[in-house]
Amino acid sequence: MEWFITPETVTLPLADGRTLTVKKRLSAGDQFDAFERMYWRLADGTYAARADGSLIVSPAAMRLSTVISYLVDWTLTGPDGRPVAIAGVSPSDLTAILRNLEAARFAEIYAAIDGHDRAMARERAAQKKMPDGAPVLSTIS
Repeated sequence: MEWFITPETVTLPLADGRTLTVKKRLSAGDQFDAFERMYWRLADGTYAARADGSLIVSPAAMRLSTVISYLVDWTLTGPDGRPVAIAGVSPSDLTAILRNLEAARFAEIYAAIDGHDRAMARERAAQKKMPDGAPVLSTIS
């Protein structure tokens, strides 16, 4: 396993021939930012916590944060048929764009990205079982 993430993207298919361009893997910074976005915040901006001090995760914010962390670009068009540009927009601008999607379409985007995230986790787990990524050879007696 490498120490640093090489920025790579992959294309994920959606219905109607649309596609998403997503990060292949998240860096530590991407994950830190995702965690920051997924916790409930109070009106004053502080985190909401349970009586035991543990922070409260918002299920909706968790899904939105996952999409924002991975999504680089897409081939979606607006009601006018023109492309909706998201490449390079800020997380807050992307949030506003995503909030305007049809709920079922957001769910489709989340499902595609979540599936990709799970596949990358399985790939990393498989690599951890092999020293330096090489297959482990059993000793013949």
